[in-house]
Amino acid sequence: MLTIPTRIAEGIIIKPIGGRVIEFVIQYETKVGERWFPVVRFDASHGFPHRDLLDAQGNVEKQRLSFRDYNEALAYAEADINLNWMRYKRRLIKGGQGK
Repeated sequence: MLTIPTRIAEGIIIKPIGGRVIEFVIQYETKVGERWFPVVRFDASHGFPHRDLLDAQGNVEKQRLSFRDYNEALAYAEADINLNWMRYKRRLIKGGQGK
């Protein structure tokens, strides 16, 4: 479970027929000192689902994800953030090394 000071920002658009996700963004953010940082973002921009790992300078490492549809990609993203948020936070604090 995420602890304060952390937050997850989500944006999900669902196509009305069949409840199919047609677009999504989910981002984990953490506070270091007095500043909030985006840490990891999953989205479907660029026409494919992917994970963006961000560092404190705003550099982005893009990792393409392979799923049958955006519903699966979104479920994976939510589970991944809930399971790995502390690892992502440590990566940010260390300066972006490791995954």
